[in-house]
Amino acid sequence: MLEGLKGKEVIIQIGTASSFTDRHKGTVIKIGDSWLQIKTKKKMVYINIEKIGSISTTL
Repeated sequence: MLEGLKGKEVIIQIGTASSFTDRHKGTVIKIGDSWLQIKTKKKMVYINIEKIGSISTTL
């Protein structure tokens, strides 16, 4: 399911639907067993898949 996101620009919100704590916008570079690597404008970010509240793709 997550493999389809590789190379796409996404917006990932961390937390639950009632209390999002962080948001990252960037391109998915790598997908591991329990993490995603996102390249934002300024840095590389590793995100724990269990912490993801929602993922949206951008056009």
